[in-house]
Amino acid sequence: MQVGLLTWALPPEKSGLSRAALEIAHAAAEAGANVRVFTLDRSGRDRDGVLEIIGCAPRGALATLRRTAALGHLAAPLAFRAAVMAEHRKRRFDVIEATNWYAPGAAIAA
Repeated sequence: MQVGLLTWALPPEKSGLSRAALEIAHAAAEAGANVRVFTLDRSGRDRDGVLEIIGCAPRGALATLRRTAALGHLAAPLAFRAAVMAEHRKRRFDVIEATNWYAPGAAIAA
């Protein structure tokens, strides 16, 4: 099963949500899923054991938008959508986990 998981950040970020996202991703992988984690706190690609970590930090106009009060929440759905759709074209996802990310999840589903 191909799983994509969206998260704002991953450890060493010190938040409960980043820790929960990492634990959910590892649990899915231990159950046999191929998990790709999309995170806004970095760019580039990395691995955390069996997890594939895909940074989707906004660049250019989206990065500027993200730093603008109130409008910043528009940048995350757009950044996630672009990164997830690019990966989906390479290897289709069966499941997208978007815990606490309703807007990006909805943007990807659209």
